[in-house]
Amino acid sequence: MFKQYQYNEIKPIDPKKFIEDMSEEIKSKIESQDWKNLKAALSIQVEFYKELPHEIKKTTGWFNSGEMIRITNDSEIQNILNQMINEVIEKIYKYTCEGSGWIINKLLDFEIKLVEYKPLKASSYIQLPLKYQNPKFGLINIQNKDNECFKWCIARSNCLNERNPQRVTKILNNESNKYNWKGIEFPMNLNQIKQFEKNNDTSINIYCLDEKLEFNPLRITEVEKDKHVDLLLISEKENNHYVLMTKGLSPFINKSHKAKTFPCPYCLHSFYEKELLENHKPNCMIHKPVRMELVDGPVEFRNYYKQIKHPFVIYADFECTLKKIHTTKPDPADSYTINLQEHTPNSFCCYTKCDEKDEHSKLEIYEGSDSPKKFADYLISEIHRIYNLMKRNEDMIMSEQDELNHKNAEICFVCEKPFTKENYKVRDHNHLTGEFR
Repeated sequence: MFKQYQYNEIKPIDPKKFIEDMSEEIKSKIESQDWKNLKAALSIQVEFYKELPHEIKKTTGWFNSGEMIRITNDSEIQNILNQMINEVIEKIYKYTCEGSGWIINKLLDFEIKLVEYKPLKASSYIQLPLKYQNPKFGLINIQNKDNECFKWCIARSNCLNERNPQRVTKILNNESNKYNWKGIEFPMNLNQIKQFEKNNDTSINIYCLDEKLEFNPLRITEVEKDKHVDLLLISEKENNHYVLMTKGLSPFINKSHKAKTFPCPYCLHSFYEKELLENHKPNCMIHKPVRMELVDGPVEFRNYYKQIKHPFVIYADFECTLKKIHTTKPDPADSYTINLQEHTPNSFCCYTKCDEKDEHSKLEIYEGSDSPKKFADYLISEIHRIYNLMKRNEDMIMSEQDELNHKNAEICFVCEKPFTKENYKVRDHNHLTGEFR
């Protein structure tokens, strides 16, 4: 279910003041929903203006709080609301303060968007896909008839050696009673796992299978404890079910490597040394968990043409006169941007550098109020000059040493690959200078 609240009678011009004044209204709308879980987002439409020499230009833009943020209990509302407000205000200020010259004229519309969120829940037994029934994956699929597969998986991690570990037994029930289940409701959804970790000295990672039955991270714990459990969440139509992983991540990732590896729980990339993994994790854990796909086979450099220097490069620089802008004093009660100076180009310097023959290099300096137009005209003329030079094809110049080097060459000097019948040896030279390469 989706609800949207729109406000268009907006008098203040300062977006920060307006949204902060709306805080209680936003909280009221969130708290009035009878949904157990919801996601929220804010957006505001702003009109800007810019003073040009002969006109005043206007434009409008929408600024939002980003992806809809999940809210699971009332205690989170204020912090999440502050986060959304800051995101909106930051985007507006970034738009006006990066030299665009736009000034806020008025606020047009403000929207509160709320959507009901139904978190994944796992319940009774679902059969594993055939691919993952192979014992090499080390999966224990508890055959429960209730909605407590999460509880049975956690308990089973303490008694793996029991005969028929997929069954709910008296031993399994005794193990489950060793945990604190306060505040936990079954079937278990992902939002409650943090509460379980708080109640017990145990950390939990959740993985899942996509439509192609590829293994992916779904929920990774913030701090891995000494007692840690990995679970696989499988689905069948609208039903979900937790399965215990007993052999870690390696069986799901290492398809061709026999040596022991150390997979990252966040991106599933494998390392051959634990130290490399530990160095990698701090940078990876700041992002959302996602499977990193690597290309099969060796990675090769193919852009060989980029190894040859450009024969011509143009460097340019402008000088400007700073003219003071006279404006009326702004109202300190409103949001404003003060334009102090106007940069008016008065000259340019342009240097064309020829890497092959310095005689083709050229320096151009121009002074005048029409320097932007003259600069554009000059660039066009340089394009034609360079094009005519590049059309040349000087005769190849080869010394005796060049002849000997060419005769003895067994690999290409560019790609460094051996010559073959298909990729045979040729003489290459610089068309501008005639020099053998």
